[in-house]
This record gives sequence, structure tokens and C-alpha cells, in this order.
Amino acid sequence: MLTKKYLIIGGAVLILGLLLIFSSDVGDFLTGPKIAQVQLNPPSLTAKAVSSSQINLSWSDTNSGRYNEDGFYIECKNGSGIFQRIATVGKNITSYSNTGLNSGTTYYYRVQAFKKGVVSPYSNEASATTYSSDTIPPTVSITSPASGTTYTTAQTVTINASATDNVGVTKVEFYDGTTLVATDTVSPYTYSWSITSANNGTHSWTAKAYDTANNITVSSVVNLIVNIDGTQPSVPTDLLVVGQTCSTVTLYWSPSTDNSGS
Repeated sequence: MLTKKYLIIGGAVLILGLLLIFSSDVGDFLTGPKIAQVQLNPPSLTAKAVSSSQINLSWSDTNSGRYNEDGFYIECKNGSGIFQRIATVGKNITSYSNTGLNSGTTYYYRVQAFKKGVVSPYSNEASATTYSSDTIPPTVSITSPASGTTYTTAQTVTINASATDNVGVTKVEFYDGTTLVATDTVSPYTYSWSITSANNGTHSWTAKAYDTANNITVSSVVNLIVNIDGTQPSVPTDLLVVGQTCSTVTLYWSPSTDNSGS
């Protein structure tokens, strides 16, 4: 004969992992009135390696209101091992960083919501592989424009950089002197620099490349010179009528001047 077992705790009954809450006495539960069932939805999990020793986890949270979770259990395993709980986080938290990991290793994760002794089904299993140990820095250079190039008109200058690495380049930063002005994460690495007379002067450009192990290399300096005439010519003055006939008028004025002489 099949029998059912009930665990009665205060105003709740635990059956097959579901928490049944009722507002009347136990007799009401057995006869059926006023029963509310708490069932937690499973999270949807993603994992992403960000270094040789860290993997970041994020998941969805679809439980809310009176059925909101109390928190989440986070479990991890390495290779063919068994899952072990590595952390517990509070309600409404949807991310976790697992640090101190081995390089070049694949880790598997799953997450479970919990509330008052009830747990959700496990999330999907997500995995990520930490970056391999790497002590070789990337190479980087500014390929154009050439150092010493001078600009005399307002325009947009495209600064191009080339970066390579034995494992992979994660980003290239562009610096004007010591000022970071742009970051590019996709090859070809470029920055569009808009110049006017306000930029007049010599600009010392460098590119800084990062690889997956956070090794860094800075390029050689490329000096670009901006020399744009920003002074407007003067307005002509002293306009005079110096001669007049039935068909012509002769005018005289002092010509405008300009600092560039044009």
C-alpha cells in the first residue's frame, strides 16, 4: 500500500519539497481549505571567464512578491567531480564572482533558489574556462598617421593601432599624452580624433594593449601637430565713394588683414 508522509511544522506542511502554508489548523489542511503553495522558479544561469583566476556568474530572478526567494545557493564542480556549494547569497542578488581559480581550467556551475526550507529546481548548468597562464605581453604600435604629421585644417583624423598576442588581445587604449581618450576592444583598433584650432599644439599619442592575462604593452610615441589658423580676417574699413558718373561708382576702402597673410 502506498502511504504519504507529512511533516507538520507550525502552520506549514512539507510534502515532496513543496512548502504548503495554511492559515487554519491542521484539520483544515487535511480537509482541504485555505491552502497556499510556495513553488520557486529555477534561475537561468550564465558563466564567463574574465581572467586566469576568475569566473563571473549571472542569473535571472523570476520569483517575486509573496513567493520571492530568501536567497540563492551557488554550486560548482571541476571536471568530472561532484557539485559542491561554494556560496550563498541573499534575495534579489543575481551575480557572483568566483575568484582564486586555477588557470586554464573548466568549471561548471548551477544555482538554486531557496525559501524557508523549500528549494527551486536547479538552474541550467553553465561552464567557463579560465584563461591560461600567460607571461608574454602583447605587441602594439600606432600604424598611422606617421609621427610628425602636421594638420592645418579642421578635420577628423583616424588613428590606427595594431596589436597582437600569443593568446589574445582584450583591448587597446588610446592616450593623448597621459589622458585616456578612447578604448577599442575589436580589431582593427582605431580612434577618430576631431581637431579644430582649439587643438593647436603637439599631441603625443600612444596605444596601450592588454592581453587575456592582463599583461600590458605601451606603444612608441607618435607626435601629431595641429596648426590650424583660427583667427578670422579683419573687416574692410574706411569705405568711401571717390568718383561717380552716370554709369559707374568708384569706391575706396582699406583692405582687410589676416594673420596668415591670405
